[in-house]
Formats: sequence, C-alpha cells, structure tokens
Amino acid sequence: SYTGEGAAQAPTGEDNLIWRSAIACARMYAPGRELPKLVIKVHNPVPFGRGLGSSATAIIAGVMLANEELRLGLTYRQLLDAALEMENHPDNLAP
Repeated sequence: SYTGEGAAQAPTGEDNLIWRSAIACARMYAPGRELPKLVIKVHNPVPFGRGLGSSATAIIAGVMLANEELRLGLTYRQLLDAALEMENHPDNLAP
C-alpha cells in the first residue's frame, strides 16, 4: 500500500517498480531463489515525474528489499550493479 506523493498513481501489483527491482536483484544474485509474496507498505515523499528521483528511490528500495529478504549480504557495488539493471543513469542512484 502507498501513502504520500503519487499514492493514487503507484501500481500496487507485480508491475510495481519496487517489486520489479527486487525480482531483478534476486534473479541476478540468487538465481533459482524466489522472493515470497509480500505486503509492501510505502510512504513516498518524492513526487512522481518531476525529475526528483522517485524512480531511483523505488529501484533502490527494491534492491534493498531483495538483499534483506533473501539475506544476500550484497556489497555496495553489487547493490549498485543490481539497481543499474533497472536504471541506466548511475548518477540517479548513488552519491
């Protein structure tokens, strides 16, 4: 479920960007393992569609979700590599 900016616009099913990013990370670093179905509660302070990083924020959230839920123990570089599978602009993902 979503609250905050873009709550009415955010997909809440399997097409959600957080979920898609988590799946991509799991496939990359834990092939053959699946994430369990989860209820994700999100409070989003970043407006959609204004170039302020809402997509990058969702991608990082998904990568971190996979890392924690599957106990992958990924390094910062591996987390970034997983996020780059979804976002082509590293400057949007890392300081």
